[in-house]
Amino acid sequence: MLASVLADADALMALETTHPGCVGQVVGEAWREALGEPISSGTTAPHPAGLRAWMEWLGACVVVLLQRAGIAVFETAEVLHLSRWERGQPVRITLLLPVMPGREDATARAWLLVLELFGGAFQGAEATRLHECLHRGLESLRRLAPRGGNTPRFLRAAHELGIPVMALAFEGYQYGHGARAQWLESTLTLQTPGLAVALARDKLASAARLRQAGLPVPAHQAVSGADEAVRVASRLGYPVVVKPVDRDGGLGVSVGLETEDEVRAAFAGASAVSARVLVEKHVVGRDYRLTVLDGKLLWAIERIPAGVIGDGVSTVEELVARENRDPRRGDGPHAALKRLALDDEARRLLAVQSLAADAVPACGQEVRLRRIANVNGGGRPVAVNERVHPDNAALAVHAVEALRLDLAGVDLLIPDIARSWRETGAAICEINAQPQLGATTAPHLYGEILRSRLGGDGRIPIVVILGDAGSPALSELFVMQLRRRGWAVGWCDRRGAGVDDEWLVRDGGIFASGQVLLTHPRVDALVLAIHDDELLQTGLPMDRFHWLVLAGDAVEPRFASGQRAGGSGSGSKALLDGLLTSLLPACSKRVLFVEGSGFSRVGPAQGGMAACAFEEIERERLLDALEQFPA
Repeated sequence: MLASVLADADALMALETTHPGCVGQVVGEAWREALGEPISSGTTAPHPAGLRAWMEWLGACVVVLLQRAGIAVFETAEVLHLSRWERGQPVRITLLLPVMPGREDATARAWLLVLELFGGAFQGAEATRLHECLHRGLESLRRLAPRGGNTPRFLRAAHELGIPVMALAFEGYQYGHGARAQWLESTLTLQTPGLAVALARDKLASAARLRQAGLPVPAHQAVSGADEAVRVASRLGYPVVVKPVDRDGGLGVSVGLETEDEVRAAFAGASAVSARVLVEKHVVGRDYRLTVLDGKLLWAIERIPAGVIGDGVSTVEELVARENRDPRRGDGPHAALKRLALDDEARRLLAVQSLAADAVPACGQEVRLRRIANVNGGGRPVAVNERVHPDNAALAVHAVEALRLDLAGVDLLIPDIARSWRETGAAICEINAQPQLGATTAPHLYGEILRSRLGGDGRIPIVVILGDAGSPALSELFVMQLRRRGWAVGWCDRRGAGVDDEWLVRDGGIFASGQVLLTHPRVDALVLAIHDDELLQTGLPMDRFHWLVLAGDAVEPRFASGQRAGGSGSGSKALLDGLLTSLLPACSKRVLFVEGSGFSRVGPAQGGMAACAFEEIERERLLDALEQFPA
């Protein structure tokens, strides 16, 4: 995202002579108070005279805010242009800020928040007031973050693997382009049947289906009131579990209930989050999550209930405080582990263990603070992938196949995952059709799933042609030549956009038309012809492309004032320079300039082209050159 910023050089210079370093100090105090960390790795603000350093620092602050709010950005801010400073005149600075696909407004808000903070410091605002401003702004940014932890981790994996990402018109994202693309919403994929998801989210229906498939599930019954819940619990035999029929993530679940009063309280909690509640026979065993993808066990963890380990010196309260200092623990949806709490449930469990918050557990004593082992309740996952008995892996695979899911998490209660369930007994208590994979034990799974679905980086071959005024147009010749490979070729030029002979968009602009083609499920390759300066306003519809053909200087200044690019004058040269500055860094393979096109003076030094092959070519040889176009 490009942010063009006016910095008041005179104000900065005046600040340097009167209160050097005060802005960094005041904002730094507010930053530490709100975020609990130094503003820039403990360093002070740059010297006011260093405008570039100031802008880099402000950009770094934007990135930190976005990341703390759960906005998936992974790149640093970069100063692209700093105009010459003249006293009394504003200095124009072009700053590049990272953007999460579909969350451009989050970056804009974070930038305005940083400007507000530093503007307040310039005006002498107190750190307390700035802290309140920062806290409100951070909460506003968090509301723009994606739900759950899977999406930001998939986006990070895509970034690391070089996979292009596009936001869709819902919480989902497209990974890859055209016919090679895949859609994901969290861990729901294009191959996940909607009917199977609906079945898995209904615990009664999914258990009935698993039972029908001959798989072990606990005995249970739906109940409509607390009295009925007590009667069913008595018939099933204590201990029992009470949980909502249609909620995930451990919400409203109570386990190990031993008395009528506990059942009534649990029913009240479950019915508060769902109109449908069931009572289930409690199964004794350790709690495991087995994740299955395409008929194979992908990963397995044991979920350890929230608790602490005594050291013979510290109280329970001190042990909890120490555990909560683990940087992986937090309260937000993107925290790898959740914070422990000494709430009513924890205190009741402590009493059962003959302990209290101020008690000192013996060294090595396990102190449980939750009955359920769910990570959302403070539980801790431990990888057990290498210990899973083949029969237990097969059980998980069969369960996922019984519900016709492609990717799912199987919650299995069993005494020991290393021993066969046929020997020890076991029960499938739930199948999650949209499982949280987690970042504690298995951050590598996100990349593995993307690679398995895309079979690579998901990119289709793309060629961009600049300034072609020839007849016939190079874009049309390129489309015809690429179609001979058996490809469905998307095209976009001054006429509009389409696929092969099918028109899709007329006069739509290169950015909007490019988005249409890049999300089209049949497009195997793409040819974009640029005839005006629109991309200087919108940017390219993709992050990278393979070939750039510099065919001529016939570019119209639709958005910029000045002459036609092909004419004489500084306006036309500035327009072409701007287009090349935008295009050349995005070209990943080869740059061809057509002989006689006017681009013969363009060289590898321009636009950061170190990774590209650069060559002059006759127009008549361009189609022959396409034989080397990427497959």
